[in-house]
Amino acid sequence: MATAREIQKRIKSVKNIAQITRALEAVSASRVRKAQARVLASRAFSEKAWEILLNVQNASKSGTTLHPLLTEREEINTIMVVLITSDRGLAGAFNA
Repeated sequence: MATAREIQKRIKSVKNIAQITRALEAVSASRVRKAQARVLASRAFSEKAWEILLNVQNASKSGTTLHPLLTEREEINTIMVVLITSDRGLAGAFNA
């Protein structure tokens, strides 16, 4: 049978584990709230991007003339690569 000292040590261990568990729950809840805020913040952008894609798709199906940058070309002489990046300054959630 366990002695009183061993039982007290065991009770203390269980209390410490419970405290650590509560701290981890608080951290995970905070992370979930931040992730939800990011999703809500990006919703307007994703809706507009989806709207643009649907407009391009509808324009190509209806046979109307597309924007010159969206039409197929026979011969390509020059290619330009546009790189968009930031140095994490004043970019908001751009790098996330």
